[in-house]
Amino acid sequence: MPEDFAFAPDSLGQVRDLTAASETRARELKDELIEAEARLKFWSALAEYLEKSWPIHMCALVEADAEVLKRMRAQGSEAVPLLESIYRVAKEQSRRDMTAFAGEIERRAKEAGLQLNMETSRHPDYYFHGRYFKVHVDDRKLRARVSTSEGELGSAFPADVGAVLERVAGEDQRVFGRKVGARSFMAALRKAYMAELKESNESVGWAAPVRRVMKRLQLANRSFRRVEFLADLGRLVGEDRTAIDGYVMDLQQIKSPSEGILLPGLEHRGYIGYIIFRKG
Repeated sequence: MPEDFAFAPDSLGQVRDLTAASETRARELKDELIEAEARLKFWSALAEYLEKSWPIHMCALVEADAEVLKRMRAQGSEAVPLLESIYRVAKEQSRRDMTAFAGEIERRAKEAGLQLNMETSRHPDYYFHGRYFKVHVDDRKLRARVSTSEGELGSAFPADVGAVLERVAGEDQRVFGRKVGARSFMAALRKAYMAELKESNESVGWAAPVRRVMKRLQLANRSFRRVEFLADLGRLVGEDRTAIDGYVMDLQQIKSPSEGILLPGLEHRGYIGYIIFRKG
């Protein structure tokens, strides 16, 4: 190489040092970004809970993110006194809200237009949309769970009355706020029934176990959801729209809850254990 193009002495060593320094700074910036995103998520959630007046959520947030508060104290953050004040007030308000839970959920459910079943609801269990949605409140853990006869809908969450009603309203809209295509629904149900009938070597009019028919529907359609299926079936039965291509569907009861299903709005009929299609 010509002398005019010779690199400065130890160029490689200096570049390697700069590379190492850049890597160190990059790691520091990544750590700072992670910390900034964690704080953004924390403060955004706290602002939402303050706006909604959900003190149990506030306490759960602070307790779950104790490390964030610990680092803020270590850094001498001016936000620490504010956060500690919010936590103290929220803790006391949480206690008061749980004491008044029963009366508050009744009042606010009525305001929100949600169907709280006053005949069957007794603290710590509350029923909505007949007896279809059940809310169980754990007074000790300050947590609530929403479920149906088919199982829980999501995990437990802080039991602020507003949060409970928001969850119930969302599930109610998801399950009952959809349009039901009666013909396509009944056609799929009859097809599953006929497949079960054939495998069992039975004839039309046989009472097929309803959960076995549901299992066939689930295997045939990956988007099948039991909760939505029961809501749609209950609606069509209640509206007497159970005929398809010359066949009429009928349902029979069973005493065993584990083998039967409850149809929303028709819980008074008891558990349904069998499904039948007859020529009509």
